[in-house]
Formats: sequence, C-alpha cells, structure tokens
Amino acid sequence: MVQRRTGARKSATKKSALKRADQKKTADFLIALSKNPKLRSAWKKDPDRTMREAGLSDAAIRALTSGDPKKVAKYLGAYQRIVICVIIFWRPGRR
Repeated sequence: MVQRRTGARKSATKKSALKRADQKKTADFLIALSKNPKLRSAWKKDPDRTMREAGLSDAAIRALTSGDPKKVAKYLGAYQRIVICVIIFWRPGRR
C-alpha cells in the first residue's frame, strides 16, 4: 500500500486559499479607495493606519507601500485586472 502525503497538500491548498482571500481583500480596498473620498482622505493622512484598519496583511501593505507597480500587480495576481478596470472606468459622481 502506498502512503500519500495529504498533509502537505492540504497545507499548500490552505495557504493558497488564504493568499487569494488576502488578494481579494486588498483589491476590494483599492477599489474602495478609488470611490470613497473619506477613505482616500484617511489614506493620504496615514496610509499605514488606514491599511491596518482595513485588515490588510503585512505582505499587502509592503506591496502597496513599495511604490512599485510591478510589485503591486504581482501581489494582486488575478485581481489586478479587476482593480485596473474598476479604477479606469469608474467616474466620480456615477454609480
């Protein structure tokens, strides 16, 4: 009988799911930042505090504060296209 290493696979799957959830939370934060003037004002005053209050992970905060669009895009993964589309096509005053 062959033993399978399911523990490592489950752990990798769980980490992957947590990363995707964190990417989605970060993407949602960026979208809200583009639409919400109060959030944008708070961000301008204290970006670290605003991101922590939004529940972003340390990895997300490092990516966003790096100032490097490539790092942000890499961190967001599949969500980068959604964020870019929403920010580009959203118009102030429209819903």
